[in-house]
Amino acid sequence: MQAISAIPATPYAPPSYPGTYSPGSQTSNRPPNGSGPQVTSNDGPVGFRQRTAGTPTMVGGGNARPSSAVAPIYNRPVYVPLGAPYSPLVPRGEDSVDRSDLLNYRVPNSKLSGFNLDPNGIYVPSHAGKGKTYFTKIDGNTYKVGGFDRSNRSWRVLDPKTDRPAFNLESEGGKWTPTSKIYPPGLKGRMLRALDGGINNVRQAKAQLSNRWTSTTSHAMRKLFNKSSFTQQDKARIAAGFDRTLKTMEKNRREGAWNLSVSNNLGPFGPSAVAYPNGNIQFSQHALRNWRNTDLNELSVHEHTHTGAGTTDHWYLNSNLGRQPNWGGNLSPFTFNNALNNADTMARATSYLAIN
Repeated sequence: MQAISAIPATPYAPPSYPGTYSPGSQTSNRPPNGSGPQVTSNDGPVGFRQRTAGTPTMVGGGNARPSSAVAPIYNRPVYVPLGAPYSPLVPRGEDSVDRSDLLNYRVPNSKLSGFNLDPNGIYVPSHAGKGKTYFTKIDGNTYKVGGFDRSNRSWRVLDPKTDRPAFNLESEGGKWTPTSKIYPPGLKGRMLRALDGGINNVRQAKAQLSNRWTSTTSHAMRKLFNKSSFTQQDKARIAAGFDRTLKTMEKNRREGAWNLSVSNNLGPFGPSAVAYPNGNIQFSQHALRNWRNTDLNELSVHEHTHTGAGTTDHWYLNSNLGRQPNWGGNLSPFTFNNALNNADTMARATSYLAIN
């Protein structure tokens, strides 16, 4: 996986020009089951055929590796995006702050020993031996910060394990507030954005599953699951699949998404992603470069239904929710049980419910 350089510690000293940071003043910044691996393919929607993926070449030094003992599940061809529903809203999770994610970067309060709180809410070293290390508190939790930007008087929450930037911080009303998440540049960044966007989709879908549906959502759900109406038991079975998928996605994020990687071998005519039974998922460079964020979010959910909820690919869906043969050219019977166990169905359901 591609690496991202850590932000070097920036000396936290009063700047020599007026109007910038001064330790004695308040700061403010208000600028604005499958039995084998599952694959999502890049080919045309009709006549999908089995391909030999081989051993993908990883971008950078990611830890995720395919298992030689199992075969992957291939997803749709890259040149046929999933067709997630368009939303005029900014997708939830795109640069927004998830406080539960922020908690993954907190450090023990004992780290503040030997530090003094300055007037701006930053804990600074009480003596030179502490070096250029700084902390702050957010919602009662302690975080390591760095990358002080004098131009807008902002900080970055740092990953305590790597010192890489995780969130942007701005001071509002005398409190440091996380304003956006920081992603690595390039393909790795898009892959991690899709993981976060997918997590948000599943969370929103779970919440909306028991709410009143709009006509658009209701039509989509009936067509997706081949049902004219849904009982509470039906919804509970859908929710159970969401729960298992979400649990796996959140675990992957907490652990740094080490099992997600970008493969050089998955081109425009190959699968858009490959999921392995050991939990590894590889994404096509072509998909990461060319697909919409909403499609990538759904692709991330699709793959995690394989690794988390044990789904298979009974069929693929086009943008009109029409069923298409899977990678092997097969089309399973359109039953509710098969739909519950179909990755595209569960993933597309999260996309519609998330914007209900």
